[in-house]
Amino acid sequence: MGLLRPFALCFVLAGCADAAGMPSQDLSGGAAPATEAPAGPPAAAPQAGQAGGAAAARAAGSSAAATSSATGAAGSGGAAGMSSAATSSATGAAGSGGTAGSGVAANSGGASAAGNSAMAGASSAAGSGSAGTGAAPTSGRNFLDAFDGDGPLMGYTTNNASAIPDVSRVSGRYIAKLQSNANDITLHYNQSQGRIDARKLSFPFEVIARNIGIGMTADPQMAAAGGGVRFNLAGIQVHVLDFESRNSAHIVVGHSGTANFSIEGKSTVDGVSVWDNEGSNANPLGRADLRIVGNADRSISVYWQAPNADPAAKKDDWKPYKGTGKLSGPAPMFGQEVYVGLITYAVGETGVPFVGTCDSFEGREP
Repeated sequence: MGLLRPFALCFVLAGCADAAGMPSQDLSGGAAPATEAPAGPPAAAPQAGQAGGAAAARAAGSSAAATSSATGAAGSGGAAGMSSAATSSATGAAGSGGTAGSGVAANSGGASAAGNSAMAGASSAAGSGSAGTGAAPTSGRNFLDAFDGDGPLMGYTTNNASAIPDVSRVSGRYIAKLQSNANDITLHYNQSQGRIDARKLSFPFEVIARNIGIGMTADPQMAAAGGGVRFNLAGIQVHVLDFESRNSAHIVVGHSGTANFSIEGKSTVDGVSVWDNEGSNANPLGRADLRIVGNADRSISVYWQAPNADPAAKKDDWKPYKGTGKLSGPAPMFGQEVYVGLITYAVGETGVPFVGTCDSFEGREP
């Protein structure tokens, strides 16, 4: 099918009058130690990447967040040309991460911020599109999170929080401080599932993470050093609703084995992962804008570009992953609803510590 229509986001500060803000809830009691490490990827021809793009534009003002208990709330899309001040996300699912613990998280809310953001449309064939004008995605489970201020993430369902305990909003950015990867606790590969901070969405949908990638602990906007074989990555994952089911797909930015400064894609079906990447130095900045489109047939298409600091003024130039927008290997059988969220992970201790960073995360259902 054709992908979602372009739109731009224009938010004003607002919140929910009925509830006070609360941090995200954790679904699990801990992550299972990983016993496997990825083998080398299939051969990927290096592609010349463009280092252009500054850090994504920061939204002005402070955020207003709202939370409420809700389970499985229906999502709906905002109509083009309309703007609204508040965002909300209703989530709730039983599940557990790793081998221990289970629980139910139900929280609703999200930061809304003054400023501009845009999500770009594209066709599944071309994979490029321009920033549109119109709706701020504010109804149902549509969201824009500019991570304003400092404190815990708001409005997310978190699985395996203990894998990376220090994930929060820091100076208006998502920051995941990966200080240790003992027993590959952060890894997303085969049976291993690290931490994910996610929103629930229904197909079809579109999500964009701006200026997401890996950075130094002292300066998240300075790319984490490369060299040799290392896996230090951050990006977006789509996961089935049951976190105990090892079925997911993701696109991430960073160092992917010997392909340093690259974009990696991975598909995991019943605990078996297939992955590849765009080749060494495809993305020299160490950060990128990532876009996932959930199609009506419950397949996904994935795209990336150098960070666009002002998508409202500058046309997005999305590149289909590996030229097709499709991930390698079998595709997971997603249900009508999925969790879509941010992940940061490593393999072994090479390159650790580092941080996963993101300027904004936005999504909509049509």
